Amino acid sequence: MDDLIANYHSDLNPKVFSSCDDQTPGSNNCLDCFKRQYYDGNEIGYDCVEKRKLYLLRYFPAHKAENYQGAFRISDDVIDDWMGHGYIDILSVGGGPGSDICGVLEYLEEEAEKREIELSVNVIRIDIEDQWDDVFEDVMQRFFPWANCQTIHRDVNKGLDSISDERFDLVIASYLTSELSTKQCMNLANKIDSVLTDGGVLMINDRPEDVVEKDIRSMFQSIELSYEEYFLSGWAGYSYPNDIANAVGPKFRMNSRMFVGVKE
Repeated sequence: MDDLIANYHSDLNPKVFSSCDDQTPGSNNCLDCFKRQYYDGNEIGYDCVEKRKLYLLRYFPAHKAENYQGAFRISDDVIDDWMGHGYIDILSVGGGPGSDICGVLEYLEEEAEKREIELSVNVIRIDIEDQWDDVFEDVMQRFFPWANCQTIHRDVNKGLDSISDERFDLVIASYLTSELSTKQCMNLANKIDSVLTDGGVLMINDRPEDVVEKDIRSMFQSIELSYEEYFLSGWAGYSYPNDIANAVGPKFRMNSRMFVGVKE
């Protein structure tokens, strides 16, 4: 993680702000532009390469830790079954830079090492944009080059339709449902249910906000998946160098609501 954070920090180019044609209103530098996009109805987007670097620097370690904690809460019986087969098929919906996948794979890798087995993992990542591809491929090569990954560039509905004949042991959606309407969440739940194998796990991680949590609970209830929910807090486990921490203002602590359900 040290190399990842150091490399992306050294690659920041704040000088581009002065000539940028897509500045968030009222912002006066790249970091300010990045932060202001989330407020006052401003457009949120990551077409800007500097925004993508800042996103990784500020959030990747914490979001990775949240998804690790979600995987940690999958029941021992399910994990034992996966390890017994020696392979796991994973679907990441709206995967972005891959913090969700990396968090899960870190936990699964540890479990495989405990059992002294070789684990085969196939990952399909659905993301409508290709802007995160370089970052995703970079982090996967750094941390989990052994995992077999494929990306589908479609919106989540068309992406799920394109793999309707496949079945997955684990489906992950991290910081996605908060970007969808209630109707879109319900539609997503039905499509996920259609590709989730019996005994498979649905793991949803998102902001701890009442309206978001309500939609997620409704998703599990609509497809009759039993689930547990957890509030994730506490230090995310990564110590930033002081100069980088001061420069980018990262998320040091986990702060999300995690839902983990099993298809009976």
